Amino acid sequence: MIPVEDYCDSIDANQPNFIEMLVKQGKVSNKKKRLDELTDAELEEYDALHQAHKEKYTQNWRYTIKTHCRFKQPSMVNFEILDQLKAAFDPNAFEDKLYVFPCFAKPGKNYYMVRLDPPSAGSTRQLDLTSKDLSSSIRDSFGAESHRYEASSECFAHSIITPYRTEDLPGFVKQSRSQKVERTFNKNNSVFKEWKQDTAQRLDDCLEHDVALWKVHKFVKDKEELKKCTALIKKDFATFKMIYTYYATLAAYPYINAECSSRFVRDFKLLDKNLNQELVVTAYTGSWTTPKKTPGT
Repeated sequence: MIPVEDYCDSIDANQPNFIEMLVKQGKVSNKKKRLDELTDAELEEYDALHQAHKEKYTQNWRYTIKTHCRFKQPSMVNFEILDQLKAAFDPNAFEDKLYVFPCFAKPGKNYYMVRLDPPSAGSTRQLDLTSKDLSSSIRDSFGAESHRYEASSECFAHSIITPYRTEDLPGFVKQSRSQKVERTFNKNNSVFKEWKQDTAQRLDDCLEHDVALWKVHKFVKDKEELKKCTALIKKDFATFKMIYTYYATLAAYPYINAECSSRFVRDFKLLDKNLNQELVVTAYTGSWTTPKKTPGT
């Protein structure tokens, strides 16, 4: 358990700025804004001012708890017991500190123990709990058969009924202590460092290389028609390159075998009365083989 003034001090959202108060009193330089900037002497002034403010909670703790508690409908056990005891007995008999035990409890019946420390020297406090002004729940809560509260070191068992929660838990997001690193792709620091990205000039160089090695000129004899054919391929050469790369990955990259060549023709539905499967195989074979010239022919 903690003193009620410490609990109220921790939940009070309207506490004054003690450093600003000390600045107005001329006890702290106006350049200081944080607690870690104060000297030892200034910290003593700060602690004294803070302690004086905490003492006010011993009188207005009910208002502070009801106003600043995070939960709108907290279940407060023995919240009014002090007033009833003071009304039934001498109010000056309860000058000890008031303690609270804030916690979460499951709905239903709960049990807890309270221990009373030995009284200070010279203390002879003794109260008769058989007063008719006390409710039976208060008398029973002390658990003594003689209904007498002796100021000695004893433990008392209590039981309470905690009602079901009817309000939602207040929203809370726990701040992660680990730093999240956003990954960004850097080509020069990756396995693709040596990969050459397509550019207009690089695609033109590739087309020029392919045209130098292809055999289209063997069945397109007219030079003007050959230029038109080359221009048409150049227009969509980047697309043709991607198609080639795709089918090459299905075979022995970076090459395309006969099976992938036939699959390309089937996928794009190029077969008709003028192009059959036999011609596709012949065209593929002729594209990567060069017949040997016989001397004298």
